[in-house]
Amino acid sequence: MYTKIYFSQQFRYKQYTLCYYLEEIFYFVMFLRVFYLLFSAFSYGHFQNPLAYRICESYRISVSNMYSVKCYAFMYPKEVLLFIFLIPGIVIFGIGTRIFERTIKFNSMNFDSLENSMWCIVVTMMTVGYGDTIPASNLARGVICLTIFWGGIILSLTFVYFGNILKLNSKETSAFKAILATKESGYLIYDKLLEKFDREGKLKGWRALTYKIKMLIKGNEQKRISLETIKYRKSVIFTRHLENIDKVADSVMLKLRRLVKEI
Repeated sequence: MYTKIYFSQQFRYKQYTLCYYLEEIFYFVMFLRVFYLLFSAFSYGHFQNPLAYRICESYRISVSNMYSVKCYAFMYPKEVLLFIFLIPGIVIFGIGTRIFERTIKFNSMNFDSLENSMWCIVVTMMTVGYGDTIPASNLARGVICLTIFWGGIILSLTFVYFGNILKLNSKETSAFKAILATKESGYLIYDKLLEKFDREGKLKGWRALTYKIKMLIKGNEQKRISLETIKYRKSVIFTRHLENIDKVADSVMLKLRRLVKEI
């Protein structure tokens, strides 16, 4: 014997009475428990063992499942985004939308198909909102509200992930500045050589024509090295001086050790 629950709601200026089985609602709640199981699985990782507890206590950090999720998301951002947030969200919320919409006959949308329900969830998560599939029941709309919140989390994690991919690390930043500095220095040397050849009358043909056009457009403005390049050069020179000082200090220490051994 199934327990029936009736809901009265208005749709397109008409009053309807919806009938659900209590087992269907519990069926959706059971699928929501999958999120709890996924997040509970992080409590058995490397960040919640006794060693991790002692280390976190020394740093005054409270150990929890959320801390483990943060750590694993930092280590494996793509896997956590796909298999913890995106795919379970599409499947579970798609099943919930199908459960609460499949018995409705006054809605022309075909939510009896699981593919259409998942398509509605994907469109909602990505904040596209085509409007080709629209839920009619209040319970399904509640599922869509949860989907909007969940999609906001997924989009924010996606932006952070791609932002970290496109961010230069310290070595890449140094190489980037070195390339720019070398390029600007090359342009400066090239302009100085053209200016010298022009004074000596060695520029002929196409080179002379392009140089004159360039000088007409730019006037007598000299190409200057940017402030960033100057800072980079100074830092490189300073680093080289430090390296030389370290080498001298190492050689002095070796000589002192040899003298001590000889004495």
